[in-house]
Parts: sequence; structure tokens; C-alpha cells
Amino acid sequence: MLMSETMLRTMRVLLVSDKELSVRKVATDAGVTLSRCAREVEQLRMAGYVSRRPLVRVERKWDLLMAFSHGWSVRSVPSEAFEAVERPEYLMKAISDAAASAGLRHGFTLLSGAELLAPEVVPASVHLYIEKADAPGWRRAFADIGIHRVEPGAPRKVNLLLAESPLFYGSAKVRDMWVVSPFQVFADLHGMGGIYRDAAKALAGRMRWEAR
Repeated sequence: MLMSETMLRTMRVLLVSDKELSVRKVATDAGVTLSRCAREVEQLRMAGYVSRRPLVRVERKWDLLMAFSHGWSVRSVPSEAFEAVERPEYLMKAISDAAASAGLRHGFTLLSGAELLAPEVVPASVHLYIEKADAPGWRRAFADIGIHRVEPGAPRKVNLLLAESPLFYGSAKVRDMWVVSPFQVFADLHGMGGIYRDAAKALAGRMRWEAR
């Protein structure tokens, strides 16, 4: 069952941070109201994931990540599909360069993100989150580098996931390419099952945990 958007935003901030945070800081970073964030934090405290004295501290990060992964579904994110002839490894660099030139925000995820964070499986396609409002700019940028939009159900090599700003929390640059936080990549992979879940396990093996 999917969690509320505000709970997911709150959990995302807590997962990414390695420090104790005030509820106000969590609310600001998550983009939710202070009162709603306080309620979400209290629910997480009662479940044993975090403590609050008075700053919020994650006590069971692995368990919190698994709860986040079960509450989040990348399949629910609207997407647009594109086709290209080049290999995914080349496309990721070309997309990154085009985004930098056009000032377009993005973050690779699924096997594309795992390839940057903990390469185990070579991606057959490219997935990246973008700002939903930037979709027209991405279509123009893609057309300029030979990546063309296809109808739903058609073969696709590049997939734009139309997201909101909070999803990029914790994004980082790896090999000059942007990837969303390891926690978000893990949740996306875990929810897809199959080889994606195998990649999630490989990624988890390279992530540091304060408590498991």
C-alpha cells in the first residue's frame, strides 16, 4: 500500500541525512508543513524507526529504508518513452551533456542509477527523473541529439520519469552525471523485482548503515 506523499517526503529526508535534525529542518527540506511533519515524525517514532529528544535521530535506517521501499512505487510516476540507436552507456553521457547545456535538472535511477553507484548489471535502457515542468525542454533537447519520442507500448531505450522537486533530495554527481540518492535508487529497484531487486541488494551491500 502506498504511503502519503508527505510521509514519503519526510522519510526521504531522514534517510539521506546522517545528522540529528530538528522537526522544523525536516519539514523545510521535505517541503511539508511543520504540523504535518511533526505528525509523520511521531508516527515513525512510535514505530521505532526514529527517536526524538528533541532532535530527530534515525535509529533503524535499514528498516526505515525497507518501509520507504514498500511505500513507494516508481511505477506510479508518470513517464514518457523515447528511442535511440546508441548504447545506454553512451546515452547517459549524451543526456547529461545535453541537460547541462540546457540547464535541465535530472537524476538517473533504476539500473542507470545503480550503474553509477554500484555497477553489477549493465542497463539495457535508461531511466531518469526530471522536473515535470521541464518535459517540453527535454523533448527539444532529445530531438537535438537524436532521441525520439515513441508511443506507449513501443520499444523504448530512454524513459523520462516526471517528478516533483522533493524527489531529488540527496542527489549527487558521479562521474559527471547526476544520480538521485542511493536510498531512492534502492527503493526504485526493490519495487521492480527480478534483476532489479538483485541490483538493489548489490547496492545495499555498498551503502553504509548507522544501524541495521
